[in-house]
Amino acid sequence: LQLFDSLTTRADSRVPPLAAIIAARFLGHADRFARAHLQSRVAGLHPALRSMEPRMAELVAHLARTPLVSAPAEVIEGWYAGWRYLQIKEVQGRLRGRTTEVPWDVVLSRLIELNLIADASRLLGASFPGTPPDVLRPWLEAQRARSLGAPTNASLDPAQLAALPAALLEFTRRQDEALAERVEVLASELSGPERLAGLEAAIRWTRAEATLYEHPRTLAALTARARRNEALAPYLDLLTELQARVPHGHRPPASP
Repeated sequence: LQLFDSLTTRADSRVPPLAAIIAARFLGHADRFARAHLQSRVAGLHPALRSMEPRMAELVAHLARTPLVSAPAEVIEGWYAGWRYLQIKEVQGRLRGRTTEVPWDVVLSRLIELNLIADASRLLGASFPGTPPDVLRPWLEAQRARSLGAPTNASLDPAQLAALPAALLEFTRRQDEALAERVEVLASELSGPERLAGLEAAIRWTRAEATLYEHPRTLAALTARARRNEALAPYLDLLTELQARVPHGHRPPASP
C-alpha cells in the first residue's frame, strides 16, 4: 500500500497501470483474508479487519474511476473481488460513515462494460427498489451493446421507458453526451485544419489510439464517421485494425 500511495493520489482521476496492478493484488489478498476471518472468526484478528476494510473501499473506488474493459485480467479480478466483498451487509454496516461510497452510476459503468449484467441488475434493484426487474434487464443489455459500439435489438417501448427511474434515463443521456464529445474532440484532432504529417501525425494518432482503446463505443462511432468523412479517411485502416485488437467481454470468475 505504501508503494500504491507513492504512485497515485486521492485527487488522481486515473490510476496509473502499475498502481492499478498493486491495488488489485492487495484487494485479492485482502478479500481472501477477510472472507476467511468472517467464516472462522479468529480471535484477535478483528481489529486488523476493521483497519483493512476502509482501505479496500478506497482502492475499489480508485480503480472504478478508470474504464476496466481493456485492463489486465488481474486488475479486473482484483477490483471485482473487492467490490463483491464490500456488498456483504455486515461489511457495509461496519463501513457506514467511515468511507465515501462509490456513486452507483460509476459502479454501474464498470459492471456494464465487463458484461456483469446480473450484478448490475442487483445493484440497480437495490438502488431503485421500485423498478420492475423485467425492465432493468433489457435496458442493461442495451447499455452493454452500446458500450461496445455494437448494434442492439434490445429496445424498450414507451411504457417500459416510463417505468425506468429518471436517474437511469439521465445516466443514458450523460453517456450519449460524453460519447458525442469524445468523438468530436478526436475527429478534430485527427483532421484539423493543420493536417499534421509525418512524425507529428504518428504522435497524434498514438494519443488518440490510447483513448479509443479504452472506449470501444467511441472507436465504433469514429470508424463509422471515417467511412463517410474525407478528412478522416486516411485513418480508416488504422481504426479498423484497432477495432480488431480491442478486447471485449472480460468476465471475472464469480466469487464464492
